[in-house]
Amino acid sequence: MRLAVVNLEDKNDQFSAALSIARSLVKENESVLLVDLDPQAYITRTLNIVDPEKTINDVLSWEAKLEDTFMEAEGLTIVPADIQLSLLNISLAWSDQREIYLKTALDMLSENFDHIIIDCPGSLSFLTINSLYACDMAIIPTVRNSWNKDHMNEVELMSLNACEELVGTKVVSMDNSSNILNDLSSHFINNNKVVILNNADKETLEEVPVYSNRTSSHNYSKMAVMQEIKNYTIHLN
Repeated sequence: MRLAVVNLEDKNDQFSAALSIARSLVKENESVLLVDLDPQAYITRTLNIVDPEKTINDVLSWEAKLEDTFMEAEGLTIVPADIQLSLLNISLAWSDQREIYLKTALDMLSENFDHIIIDCPGSLSFLTINSLYACDMAIIPTVRNSWNKDHMNEVELMSLNACEELVGTKVVSMDNSSNILNDLSSHFINNNKVVILNNADKETLEEVPVYSNRTSSHNYSKMAVMQEIKNYTIHLN
């Protein structure tokens, strides 16, 4: 499964949802390709990957294959990033079929992984749009106790720019009583491709209860985020 982690807020220096999910999957003997699509290269730096010879920037510039960039760390296969991605994001604005560069590169992969996780930049950009076109499922973490309505508008804008299927959300929240759930479930309907993690943190990520808008009633389950990812993978297969 291809999973995009879309960051609509600044990353907490101590926490990356993409990295935490990837580590959890590896612990369960799943093979994981972790793509750092963030110009700040948070994951690359966190995993102590210094001055990689090839990065995702080279792949999206058609100067390298994904396999040429692979680095190994903590049982993960990493596609590293660097600051040059900021410049690439600008050049993508003038490129034909700019929204499918990453999807094309992933489709050309010769090696099979159980999961491909894409860590997106902390803004709506052509890099983010690329990740949405490439993914089967998107997760949007938010580390605050309240959901900013501007974020809701950003999700809508991303949905319109990416593809028609991205028209709704599945909401994941630490607080089942929060009005955030009602706001989101009434705003986005009929889709389970996007997941929002509200007030997520490193320690509780795998224990977050899941709210699903698959039915009209507000049903909550105790299913952990990791199990939800696995279920979606089974659905895809």
